[in-house]
Amino acid sequence: MQVMNADIVFDDMRGQLSMMILGAALAGAIIYYVVGYMFLGSEIDGIYQDALNRCLQSEEVKAALGTPITVLGVTRGGTGKHPAYTEYEDAAGKKHLKMSFYLQGRGYKLGTVHLEVKQNDQRKYKGFHYLCLQLDDKTHRTLIIEDNR
Repeated sequence: MQVMNADIVFDDMRGQLSMMILGAALAGAIIYYVVGYMFLGSEIDGIYQDALNRCLQSEEVKAALGTPITVLGVTRGGTGKHPAYTEYEDAAGKKHLKMSFYLQGRGYKLGTVHLEVKQNDQRKYKGFHYLCLQLDDKTHRTLIIEDNR
């Protein structure tokens, strides 16, 4: 009879151990995903802030849109607080990031900022490949803020 009790206890422990291992694996996967997103997100936020500062300091942008200038991002339903971005890899294996967001000036004058950055050898996005503002009016004029193509 004692052997039977030991088998039951052992089966119980095996079930609990497998649940603990499964829980630890799930927690590890969630932590890996969240930490990866945080580091990528901070780099993207830095690019966004740098582009925004350059646009707001540009006299050409101020003249075209008027002041004050409001920044608008994009969401699924329309405008929001986050820029839209896409990452891709070129034929040489270098990653590129394209981003866009909106600026609104006085009198509802709108413009779309387009930019692209390229990864350097240290796998960091540094320097703008191009940074421009396309006015959303009848002319659709493009103001080149920086062009290193």
